[in-house]
Amino acid sequence: MMNLGHRTLIVILTAHLVRCDGHEECQQKFEFKASMCRPDKPQGCLYGPPKNISHCEDLSISTIINEPYTTYFFRAYMDILIINQCCGCLNFTQIYRTTYNDTTEFLQRKNSGTGPVERIIYPVLGDPSQKKYYGMYFVPMYYLEEGLLITLKKTSGEIVTDLLFRIAGLWPLLVIFLLMAAISGFILWAVETRRNREAFRRPFHQGFLDGFWWGFVSMTTVGYGDKVPITWVGRLFSSFWIIGGITLCSILTASMTDVINHVTLPKQATLSGKVGILEGRLFETQMVTRSGGTFHEMPTLKDLLDMLDSNEISGILLDYITKNYLLPKAITKTNRDKNLYRSTSFQSTAHKSYTYGALFREERDANFFRNVIYQTADGVEICFSRAFRDKMDYVPPALFSPDSKIFQHSCFVFFAILVCIGMFGILYECRRKKKKEAVIPAQGSKE
Repeated sequence: MMNLGHRTLIVILTAHLVRCDGHEECQQKFEFKASMCRPDKPQGCLYGPPKNISHCEDLSISTIINEPYTTYFFRAYMDILIINQCCGCLNFTQIYRTTYNDTTEFLQRKNSGTGPVERIIYPVLGDPSQKKYYGMYFVPMYYLEEGLLITLKKTSGEIVTDLLFRIAGLWPLLVIFLLMAAISGFILWAVETRRNREAFRRPFHQGFLDGFWWGFVSMTTVGYGDKVPITWVGRLFSSFWIIGGITLCSILTASMTDVINHVTLPKQATLSGKVGILEGRLFETQMVTRSGGTFHEMPTLKDLLDMLDSNEISGILLDYITKNYLLPKAITKTNRDKNLYRSTSFQSTAHKSYTYGALFREERDANFFRNVIYQTADGVEICFSRAFRDKMDYVPPALFSPDSKIFQHSCFVFFAILVCIGMFGILYECRRKKKKEAVIPAQGSKE
């Protein structure tokens, strides 16, 4: 959804302040540049002196706490890309602002009868087809179309343990492998032992082992050549056995390859299990329930990550902005390893779509700001694409890639073993040298 490729980083928004059906619409000439994708950095005055005073004077704004939309998305882009466009360089310190902890607190304030609420309220989750919510005019700004399921990757220790157990589970195939080698070795010994006693000795216990050795190395296509049939019957049987042995080896190799792939490749992520979501997230709740799963709400990402690490939930479902903006911060703040987590994208299949937008107390304000809100959407997507590039999209390393912990640990262990072998060799040679030096004087005294 956010992958815009090489889309141009300049979106030209041109228009003028016009009247349409008796309503004023803000269509300020505006040039969106990539340098504006850092709303946290001071930009200076970009839009000239204050203007459209009839709409912009006594502006009051309230925010409903819902991170990261409250600060990262709406505060930055409403102030810099929308209100400033239409109202010019206002002194934002003079704009009346208030904050509500949740929608319930906002509705209590609205229904209290103590006076009108602020002229602009955001963010509010709603259906983009609805024109009004809570008696106010709704303008959609950011559509929710995909959720990202955060799951745990396997650690290197878990991969190695699982791999060893699954390879050990192939023992039935290995037993058949050895039994076939023993049978073929016996047959060739019976055929060859009369005329080929050097390769296949006459005593049964010796000749049977000779035949088993030949059958095993022939089946594995090694073929040392230390035992070779010389009779035409033995060679004919050997031809068939080599073909059959290659087939058996291929089956064993394919089975081991399947085991390795099963262990190293991630499990298919699904929303049908127990999925963790942040409290009050209707979009994620709807995606989980429609997929047949159950959801567990927690107030913070830290709580959800703790549950995921302890396997209390199978994954964490987040929308695109929350996953890319809040999740890396939560992982860093709690000193977790970011490479232990992976994300899988799920598109919403609901007939009803959801969007975060703003509520306007007066219809004239909604009509005035709606046009610029729609036109700025492309520029906002460009900013998201740039800001979230490579935030959490890590390609899992191969089993024995240089970045793999399995490779690094294996190299360390094998190097330590080689050091021990080298030390053993030094001690062994020192002992041999001492024995040799002790033998030479003894021989001299005898002479």
